[in-house]
Amino acid sequence: MRRPSTLPAILSGLALLVAGAPHLAAGPEPQQAESAPKKAPEKATKPKKEDIPSAVVVVSATRTERVEKETTTTVTVTTEKEIERNLVTNIIDLTRNEPGVEVSNQPDRKGASSFSIRGIGGNRVLILVDGVNLPDGAEASRGLSRDYVDLDSLKRVEILRGSGSALYGSDALAGVVTYTTLDASDLLSEKGTFAGRFKTGYASVNNQKSATATVAGRLGAWDGILVATRRQGNETTPAFGTPNPLSASSSSVLAKLGWQPAAHHQVRFGYQGFERQEKVFLQGLLGPAFGAPGTYIVDDRGDDRNRRNQFSLEHVFEDDAAFLQRIEWRIFYQTAYSLEHTDEYRQTRTVTPYIERVRMTDYTFDQKIWGLRSQAERRFTVGGWAHRLLFGLDLNRTQTSEPYDRTQITFNTGAVTKTVAGQLYPIKLIPDSTTTTTGLFVQEEILSPSGTWSFVPGLRFDRYDLNPKTDAIFQAGNTLNTPVAAIKNSAVSPKLGIVGKLNDTWSAYTQYAQGFRNPPYDYTNMTMTSFVQDYRIIPNPNLKPERSRSYELGIRGDGSTWNLGFALFQNRYTDFITDVNLGPDPVSGVSMTFQYQNIQDVKIEGAELRTGCVFLSGWRSNFSVAYSKGEDGRTHAPINSVAPLRSTLGLGYHRGDAWGADATLTVVSAKRPADVALDPSNGYTDPFLTPGYAKLDLLGFGTFHWRGEWRLQGGLFNALDKGYWRWEDVRGFPNGDSYIPRYSQPGRHFGVSLTYSWK
Repeated sequence: MRRPSTLPAILSGLALLVAGAPHLAAGPEPQQAESAPKKAPEKATKPKKEDIPSAVVVVSATRTERVEKETTTTVTVTTEKEIERNLVTNIIDLTRNEPGVEVSNQPDRKGASSFSIRGIGGNRVLILVDGVNLPDGAEASRGLSRDYVDLDSLKRVEILRGSGSALYGSDALAGVVTYTTLDASDLLSEKGTFAGRFKTGYASVNNQKSATATVAGRLGAWDGILVATRRQGNETTPAFGTPNPLSASSSSVLAKLGWQPAAHHQVRFGYQGFERQEKVFLQGLLGPAFGAPGTYIVDDRGDDRNRRNQFSLEHVFEDDAAFLQRIEWRIFYQTAYSLEHTDEYRQTRTVTPYIERVRMTDYTFDQKIWGLRSQAERRFTVGGWAHRLLFGLDLNRTQTSEPYDRTQITFNTGAVTKTVAGQLYPIKLIPDSTTTTTGLFVQEEILSPSGTWSFVPGLRFDRYDLNPKTDAIFQAGNTLNTPVAAIKNSAVSPKLGIVGKLNDTWSAYTQYAQGFRNPPYDYTNMTMTSFVQDYRIIPNPNLKPERSRSYELGIRGDGSTWNLGFALFQNRYTDFITDVNLGPDPVSGVSMTFQYQNIQDVKIEGAELRTGCVFLSGWRSNFSVAYSKGEDGRTHAPINSVAPLRSTLGLGYHRGDAWGADATLTVVSAKRPADVALDPSNGYTDPFLTPGYAKLDLLGFGTFHWRGEWRLQGGLFNALDKGYWRWEDVRGFPNGDSYIPRYSQPGRHFGVSLTYSWK
């Protein structure tokens, strides 16, 4: 792994070399106003064009700046202003008005986990922050959260729907979520040397209090920014049921130092730190202990931590007169650490006095990532056709460890043991695994001489190596000596997008893209036998990569005061990996044996509509709806991860940036029996089906100036106090499950924030 350290030096030298290339080498620039603009177009229309989403520029669709109307797939953008005005505090809030995108939540303990795009989620959605992939979620074991970023440090979020493997490789099977953090230039005026802001907020839904301090400065060729956030809160109160008492706190730091050594060069060092701690009383687990007649759990408490640290160094060269007009590379190192600590107090009441014990359990997820993302861009014109050629290299090396430890203390005797329920701890459910990926990609954006047609072909090659390393701790849990396997795979992912400009208002587009996802370390080599719970998990070294074929067809319209976008899509997934109950195991004697297998061919198709307008000097409205339907291609059974139809209707009035108010009605259809596949082998025969609901959210803001700018935001959520459930949270629950009431969404609640900024 020396190449990540040498390639940046090569690219830097190349950037310095091409900076002096003769002008004739570059040729005329493409017509960027339509297909590949360097900056967002500014239109002097009234009302403000910023209220119409199609005016924004997106990056994730092509890894280059491109007007949203000219992209060949669906990408939605949430800006810093929208994050602030919508009182967004977590990724559930972020997707509140995003039909087609869901976030699962486990309010008992783990909280928000990850995104699901058009019915496919988990680690099949790639999450990037400033071009660096966030750590995995350990979904095959504990389902840990991937919510590692405080949203107050962001200036924009892009959500790309459909496969992004042609540009981003594995894990972009279902889509890409791109976080972009604040830069010093986002706060500083053009000639300013110092700026800052302070934001404080409160959310009644979980009694959360938050404060964010941001400062930015510039001195000569140097600039920098520092963002620090602190949050404290409690459990979220559901409409029904009693939640587990919980206290939560988080701290986040973003620091960037920028240096411009020459006119066409920008160097930036970045650090991101995030830590969250939650302490929870697991009262829902109190009662008779499973598999231990006469034993009761009388107290159960969790103390969980999630921590991420990221260091990055990036360099951007940009010169329109050079042969390669733009070159950028970023090297990074990232660590992620998650700990679930549980103290479970037990009483065995078959004797007198009772035998009293405590079981202390630690489940740890530890991941280290080194990587490089690099790309270069060449713009030229041939025969009147404008071209933007993009090519690059991505390297990534990930080390993952998941130790599992348990200690039991018997208070009556003082005995301490590491052998609990017949298992000697510590163990590891998977061997320590090193994953190395190498990706090479090329993409071209081609604009016809008339500007009517735009073609975006792309191709990516990826090499994947999974190398497990067994040790004594892993073997302690691998009681049946199940072998583990290394995996080597390669994949080629093509795509082709076409945009046709029908007139100055309307355009149509289509895209075909292939995607893939390599078999992850936990699906491949997880092994465990629990005689108490009567099940066994066995590895599968023969897993094949999951693959997808995505088709999208759409039309977009963009007037001076309105916009509309409509898309039809179909995503086909083959060799989809899922866990299978193989029945009794003759070797261990347990009655259930589980293994991850390539078992499903999944088809998900649907339609999405988004439209908005501004009218009557300040009024604005928007409407969006997403419908998806999924089925197993082999059995024709429904796909349970597909969410029901969801739509949002918004109406508001804004007096410029001085003040405004918005109302949003969200309507979600009910889940019907025909929408859900049953699984008798796992006892899933009478599912809980979420009823349909409609909820109303009210938001308002006001701005005034006094020694700086003050912005006040307030919101009343679920204003009609409706009780409802989100399918993404409760799918898999049978009717009558005791967890269902406390998984209901909160009733009426409010939030408020105040921001003071100065320049």
